[in-house]
Amino acid sequence: MRKFVFRLETLRRFRAAREKTARREYAEAKAAYEAELERLQILMHEEGRGRGSLKAELSGPCRPERLTAHQEFLACKALQIEGQRLRVLEAYEELERKRAELAEASKEHKVVERLHDRQKDRHDFEVLAEEQKVMDEVAGTRFISDRSDEAERGIA
Repeated sequence: MRKFVFRLETLRRFRAAREKTARREYAEAKAAYEAELERLQILMHEEGRGRGSLKAELSGPCRPERLTAHQEFLACKALQIEGQRLRVLEAYEELERKRAELAEASKEHKVVERLHDRQKDRHDFEVLAEEQKVMDEVAGTRFISDRSDEAERGIA
């Protein structure tokens, strides 16, 4: 029996490796996006605590230098939050690029994989047909041999 040989095996392996790399890069981009999002949430939480502290300061006797410090803190947090929002947006855009690359790599790999499967199925069918043909020839030869042995015994 002849062995199945897929002529595009190198391309198949290349596309599988490319898909694996795209999966890894997508996972890394997703982790980076989630980390940036978490940093944004931490900054927003810190800003909320600062606002709460300012309200507490305003509810009682307040000193001007404390109010100034709170305002500077909140202004600084606002700038940090804005910068972090931009980083989150950039990370999201990178995540979407990686998602598109993964989808394309998966599609290209599936195309070659389906071709491989069809050719393998065809090969298996042809091998079975050859085996059946050989078995039919053996059976036919045995039948003819048995008939000729019976004819010789009947004549003798």
